Amino acid sequence: MTNFYKSIYYVPTIIYYQNIVATYDINYQITPFFKELNKLNVLDKGTRITYHMYFDEEKGHNPQPKDQALKIINTDISNILSTYESILIND
Repeated sequence: MTNFYKSIYYVPTIIYYQNIVATYDINYQITPFFKELNKLNVLDKGTRITYHMYFDEEKGHNPQPKDQALKIINTDISNILSTYESILIND
């Protein structure tokens, strides 16, 4: 994935949800992904990355309940839209 971002010289807004109980995901997915992003030198250039880390031993790798996930997603969408509205108003 990071090769794609490198090829287009752009990293979009990233919203990452992770249950910290799923250590395999952290060790073999999120950590390598963000190490590669860091090598692209994009993390300090306005790239917006939001982490939603949570702890749920019962769920492990399984997703959050739909109502919780939708609440978080809707909040993130509202935040992104308000950011773009602010940019458009100020330009």
